[in-house]
Amino acid sequence: MKKVIKLKNSDIKKLVNLVIEQDSKNNVEWVEVSPERYLEIMKYAGYYARGVANLPEFRNKNIVITGTLKLPHTPTKSLDGIKKIEGNLDISNTQISNIDGIQIQGYVSDWNTPLRKIKEKRIRDGKLAEAIVRREDDEWRLDTGYGRANEEAYAAHAVLEYIISNGGSKIKLKTKKDLERLEELNELLENLQDKVNEYEQQDRDLTDVYTDIEIAEDEVEEINNKIDVYNLIPDGEHYDLLRFEVVGYDDLEGETYCAGKPYDAEESAKEYVRRQLDDGGYSNFNPSFVESFIDEDEVVDYFKDYYEDDIRNNPDVYFNDDDYELTEEQQERIEELENQIVELEEEQKNFEVDEPEDVSRLWDEIQEKIDALESEKDNIEPEIGNPTEEMIDSKLEDMLDSVRRNPVENLKDLGIDDLTNFINERDFIDGVVESDGVGIVSTYDGSYDVVYVNNEEFYVMRLD
Repeated sequence: MKKVIKLKNSDIKKLVNLVIEQDSKNNVEWVEVSPERYLEIMKYAGYYARGVANLPEFRNKNIVITGTLKLPHTPTKSLDGIKKIEGNLDISNTQISNIDGIQIQGYVSDWNTPLRKIKEKRIRDGKLAEAIVRREDDEWRLDTGYGRANEEAYAAHAVLEYIISNGGSKIKLKTKKDLERLEELNELLENLQDKVNEYEQQDRDLTDVYTDIEIAEDEVEEINNKIDVYNLIPDGEHYDLLRFEVVGYDDLEGETYCAGKPYDAEESAKEYVRRQLDDGGYSNFNPSFVESFIDEDEVVDYFKDYYEDDIRNNPDVYFNDDDYELTEEQQERIEELENQIVELEEEQKNFEVDEPEDVSRLWDEIQEKIDALESEKDNIEPEIGNPTEEMIDSKLEDMLDSVRRNPVENLKDLGIDDLTNFINERDFIDGVVESDGVGIVSTYDGSYDVVYVNNEEFYVMRLD
């Protein structure tokens, strides 16, 4: 078996630079051309790069494109002659299958090209090879009990159960007998190929052999058109859920699913909501739903500070003259005057004198004192414009009661449309998940199923 050497992008760039240095040593001439001029030449050459490379200007020279080269939706099949692109390369929707040996300083866009298909096939073959090893080792068997170490195995089986339950009768499972038979068929096909080689050397009739090969290949195809848990390829995570891609099963090829325990699914949904908030704030959600999570205490605290300052600074806006009351000191003075008046009145009624003419004089003297006290009492009035603490507290409480009855309307009346600072984010996130369910993390249809694997509960959903 040949040893496969995998190169990283950094390794490839080093090799390209090494080639460029070697070219320089060999005195290979480099010629710079702008992307615009190269495209113009390509257009006149029918997008035949090899023909462009053979023009006198470029023949036996290394072409350097001095910027970003864009060739999308052109019939270009190669980039012969180009050794360096000082920018990005866009070859989307072309027939280019190879850009090896070209040093590209920017990124490459190769959507819908043979090059992309080759890359995808290489990746797919690698995934299938890993799946074969996993299947041979029976890595995801379930007889060891549930634990963190084999959570991936349980999640994979949960996805398979989901696929079966949603796919109905069209889903055909690959059994252990199928796998054993597949080994037999592969061995049979090797033997039949040896027989083909033998018969060809002997110039014998191959009709029966080819018939046997066709029958065996049909049976192999039939088995390969069945699915088992090892057709699910681990593909990282989707939030806190394990993600799987279907590979090697034509009917579902490329579809992706995720699975996880209930807690992981719920945390994933919460993280989804957090990202929505980070991305666009509460505007991503229904306004009436958002308003239902206004923290009343936060709003009341805000208005308490606002109204208390405003009442103290602008009492004429909040109070009429009739609203003002006597201060505590004024009330005490009135009581003091009233007590003095009562004492004088008792003295006026009960005093004793020797001479009758003194009665009138003394009565008048006491009455003058009483009249003076009454006058002082009548002149004690509330100070307009200086509300008492009791008045302020009472008015503030009345206004806060109104806020409590409709906090959102009061905020909007004050010109506050951004309610972000008054929402309990944790309660809001929990509310969204409770309302919409964990299926909100599904990028396919927003639905999910609950699947049990060996009595362990999993949430499973399709992603795309």
